[in-house]
Amino acid sequence: MKKQFVLVVGFAIVLGLLSYSMFFAVRTSEQALVVSFGKVVAQVEEPGLKFIWPWQKPVKFDMRVRSLAQELKETATKDQANLVGSFFLNWKIVDVKKFYDTMGMSSSDQRILEAENRMRSQWLSAASNEITKYHFEELFNTDIDKFKLQDLETGMLDLLKASAANDDYGIEVVGFGFHKLGVSKEVTAGVFSRMTADRQAESTKLLEEGKTIGENIVNKAKAQAEAIISEAYAKEMEIRAEGDAAAAEYSVAFMANPELAKFLRKIETLKKTLANRTTLVLDADSPIYKLLNERPEVKDFVPEK
Repeated sequence: MKKQFVLVVGFAIVLGLLSYSMFFAVRTSEQALVVSFGKVVAQVEEPGLKFIWPWQKPVKFDMRVRSLAQELKETATKDQANLVGSFFLNWKIVDVKKFYDTMGMSSSDQRILEAENRMRSQWLSAASNEITKYHFEELFNTDIDKFKLQDLETGMLDLLKASAANDDYGIEVVGFGFHKLGVSKEVTAGVFSRMTADRQAESTKLLEEGKTIGENIVNKAKAQAEAIISEAYAKEMEIRAEGDAAAAEYSVAFMANPELAKFLRKIETLKKTLANRTTLVLDADSPIYKLLNERPEVKDFVPEK
């Protein structure tokens, strides 16, 4: 009885182990290959619990996007400015059979490592040469019309996609970009000096433009002032001429009767003197008192023809 129990338990354990080795699960983010004696006999693309024979082995592949980071070796631009930095490459497996056959490694981690080593040594090195097509100021510029960094990233991405298609590793490149990009320490001082010189030149240009505008404003104001003064002087001459003409008419009348002219002048003076509330104490012999009592002899005025 005891012997039969041991046999049943042993059989159950063996059956459990066989069951465990005959089923495997595929996640929604995975695909798998079924390998029998080193040869691929099936490809599993749908997630779920899958059956295999005990002598078969599943090989799973994560189909999600992976990111590969890489330091940029010192590379010269078209105008010989040395740049350093780092960038990233986003990629994913699109054909598990080709990827498995091409990489030929025993474990998943080793296959991924081999793929990334090939991308670093072949694809990224070639794509970095795109930097040599651009001038320094096209990659570092505050003027959006001259800024070409996005064009550089697009060009490098196109090259990486073409390399992936040509090598046919079962890989697709889906993204590329720079984490950082700058100049090496050796050229930093020179770059700053050039940027300072550019800013100084721009500042000088703006100051000269401002000076020219200011001079134009002053000259325009002077011209307007001269025109106004000339116009005022002409108006003054016109008024003076009218006054002289009117005075000439009165002069003829006054010359014909000088005594009347003197009398009117005295009256005018008296009006101005007594314009305000003024109290005068006059002597009977005072000239002003006589002015109030005496009249000049007025002759008839006959204008000359």
